[in-house]
Amino acid sequence: MKKTNLKFIFQSYFYTLQKEQQGIYLLLFLLGVIGIANACIPLWVHQDPITVQLITQTDASMPETKIASNLITSDKVQKPSRVELNTTDSVALEKLYKIGPKLAGKIIAYRTKLGGFHSVYQLTEIYGFQEDFLYDLQDVIYVNPSKVHKFNLNTCELASLQQHPYFKYSLSKQLIRFREQHGAFNQLTDIKALKTMNDSIYNLILPYIEITK
Repeated sequence: MKKTNLKFIFQSYFYTLQKEQQGIYLLLFLLGVIGIANACIPLWVHQDPITVQLITQTDASMPETKIASNLITSDKVQKPSRVELNTTDSVALEKLYKIGPKLAGKIIAYRTKLGGFHSVYQLTEIYGFQEDFLYDLQDVIYVNPSKVHKFNLNTCELASLQQHPYFKYSLSKQLIRFREQHGAFNQLTDIKALKTMNDSIYNLILPYIEITK
């Protein structure tokens, strides 16, 4: 349709002004450009079907990979290797929850004085180790009582016995003196004859004494 025909139609049927006619011409031109653009855009952005399929498969597999990776990491955090307190070193202790270098050093030092732990509850005797820590570490730490060093009551000497936190000088001296006065011990319960001995003290030192003739 020619411009003169459009002008005639507008003037005959729509009675438009000149500025209005120019606006209508511009609108028709824009509509034509939009129509051409819509027809051409799919050709410009066309993708190879194989490429699209590979991208889709990769995206679909990524969540599973991430989930698997998270599960592995979670297992490592939740299930650390168990630590045996009588054979471990300070490096392994420092990695435990709420322990750290300072407390790990105290645990090693106290283990040396005791001659080994016979129970994990002995950790609460260490200054700075709170009883609540045992709840957090109950599935991580354990002790092997066979690793505990025991004193033979018939051969031990005062100098070594009094270094133990549970005996110290007073109880050590009584044991040595009783042995010198009454001869060798025949059984562990013989030490209950000591004047200062009671069930509490006896049960405390029992894991650290033995009798070998």
